Amino acid sequence: MSSIIEVELDMDEMDLAKAESKATYDEIKQYVLDKAGFKVSQYI
Repeated sequence: MSSIIEVELDMDEMDLAKAESKATYDEIKQYVLDKAGFKVSQYI
């Protein structure tokens, strides 16, 4: 069984430090895996 979760973020509304705003795609994938247990794919 496979599920797709789509998330839309408005970056203008987020209060990010300069270093946080420069995360790479691989860093984001790892963060989501670590925090939520989901594997992120760039394909829909």
